[in-house]
Amino acid sequence: KVETRCVSVQRITYDVPQRFVGHCHKARALRWFRLDRVKRIAAAASPPFVRVAATEVEAFIAKSLDGFAGPRSAILCEVFVTRPIARWAAENLPQGARASVTDVDHGQVITLRTSALEVLARFVVGLGKDARVLN
Repeated sequence: KVETRCVSVQRITYDVPQRFVGHCHKARALRWFRLDRVKRIAAAASPPFVRVAATEVEAFIAKSLDGFAGPRSAILCEVFVTRPIARWAAENLPQGARASVTDVDHGQVITLRTSALEVLARFVVGLGKDARVLN
């Protein structure tokens, strides 16, 4: 479905795919947008540009994974991954994951804060029997 949105761009990321964080005037909130899905860009006289505090933009990005942020606050998530899959999993976490990795018996525990639980769940399910959620 194609929609027209008025967005005040706050931050551009150069990951693949390229995305930007913008204040969506329709939702009145920060949202992620993929640049490859933008059909047309035009300067609008109204509504006026909305500047969001850098700390708020940073917090929004920090709770995101792979260009998605859930509607809730970020929560602490811990996942145990067995060896030898653990190293691959830690190196291939969804984009934007700011995780810590702790070596434990038979694997690693990956700890991160996110609101994008669906993205993290798809990643963990993809690891199959080699992963389990601890928290």
